[in-house]
Amino acid sequence: MAKVVDARDLKSLGGNPVRVRVPVPASSRLRAAILVIFANAVGLIVFLQGRSDRLLSAVLDPLHPDWSGMERAYAGFTLYAVSLLAVVLMGLLALGRHVTRVVRAANQDTPTRSWRRAIPTAAFAGALTAIVVLVFIEVLLFQDYGIHLYEFDVFSILADAALRRDLGIQPAEVLRVTIAAITLLGAELLLCLAALRLACWRGGALARACGTAMLVTIPGGLALFRNGEERIASDRAEFEGALPLGKELLLRNTTRPFIAVKPRLGPGGYPVLGPSDAPPTLGKKSNILFFVADGFRADMIRPELTPNLLSFASRPEVIHSQRHFSTGHVSEAGIFGLLYGLSGHAYYAFIDARVPAYPI
Repeated sequence: MAKVVDARDLKSLGGNPVRVRVPVPASSRLRAAILVIFANAVGLIVFLQGRSDRLLSAVLDPLHPDWSGMERAYAGFTLYAVSLLAVVLMGLLALGRHVTRVVRAANQDTPTRSWRRAIPTAAFAGALTAIVVLVFIEVLLFQDYGIHLYEFDVFSILADAALRRDLGIQPAEVLRVTIAAITLLGAELLLCLAALRLACWRGGALARACGTAMLVTIPGGLALFRNGEERIASDRAEFEGALPLGKELLLRNTTRPFIAVKPRLGPGGYPVLGPSDAPPTLGKKSNILFFVADGFRADMIRPELTPNLLSFASRPEVIHSQRHFSTGHVSEAGIFGLLYGLSGHAYYAFIDARVPAYPI
């Protein structure tokens, strides 16, 4: 990248200005990239902090006695994780600059066209836009469904119209996300242009300060996470499940208070379909309404609360079972038992191994 500098009129040259091409050093572009990464990291930290209650309540009760410790630990993890990933990205850019210097030194006689100098900036802005959009989708998906985006094959879901419909991904939603991504890309490009102007301020002091802040935030956020984690006496595994990339960034495998087991599958165990196996077919298909009243207690079935339900139950064609069974006393174990036909004790083993429900 180069810029044109108009020098003062030189009388000796008849008053004609001299236009000098002064190349912008690669270090300035790296400093500008650091400023852009820092701005995005701060924005993501603020966004994640603002959604902390919704994300935690997706898997935990807000009235949990250790809620304050979970909030503190989540805030620390957010600072630690975002800062760590930002520093890693800065390191990759520094490595890329070194490789570029080596390549240019070997081909120093080859002229670089002006339009090619804008390609790295546009690619950098596009990559940051993609990262931010994925973070937004991850947060919205987890607070609504309690699952992480990276746990599934996103491309297969987007390519399957039935899955998109079941997950509520309508064409209007895709259009809104696309428009938001384009708007964000424009904002990232403007941010890159502004950072190029600020990168040379006092010899790159602002970029060095931003990089140092990210480095300091990594151990600071980890210390804050440890302090909050010590206050969590129960449901620590569920809390860690709400942390995006928690196991990877914290270098932990499992913290559940029981022995990890593997599900018994195949012959003599739970049936599974191979890649080439055809699913079983029903000879007679009946219309069945499968209704699950999650959180609906027996003491709520009263004339003043459920008159229509009691009226339906009094009809002669309605079957009343003499004995009722439950696969678990919490939602995830109960729904698991209904969909898998297994006891709730097998929930964690089957979910961790991503075993699909055979009846479905």
